[in-house]
Amino acid sequence: MVQQIKTSFSIIGDPIGKPRMTQRDVWDKRKAVMKYRDWCDNARETAGLEPMQKIDANSFFGVIAFAHFRIPKSYSKKKREAIAGKLCTVKPDTDNVLKAICDALFENDERLSIMQCYKYWSYDDEEPRVDIFFLQKDDMKI
Repeated sequence: MVQQIKTSFSIIGDPIGKPRMTQRDVWDKRKAVMKYRDWCDNARETAGLEPMQKIDANSFFGVIAFAHFRIPKSYSKKKREAIAGKLCTVKPDTDNVLKAICDALFENDERLSIMQCYKYWSYDDEEPRVDIFFLQKDDMKI
């Protein structure tokens, strides 16, 4: 049976940046690395993949991601209202969020020509999430 890969989906939960990892992380269960691995498992499951399966990027030419971050509870009500739905400029860096997405989902992400990521603050009534859209080669018009 051929498994159908979703070309657009949302990973519910806080977006995460890929942490710096070393050989030590194979046996030392650091909290940041374990959180990242759990997020990757969730991303693959949401994409319709098996737990350790990754996508062969040969059938795609790009990925676009929209990361929606939870506004910290420590922000005042006025500040929360002012930034809700606007671009987010705090850590993790956009390139680390994109790296986490591509490493979690793609076997060979070097084949992707277009990779874009946008970070936004969530509204109070929204769940934090990452919306992902794959650009398929079938759709490419040159």
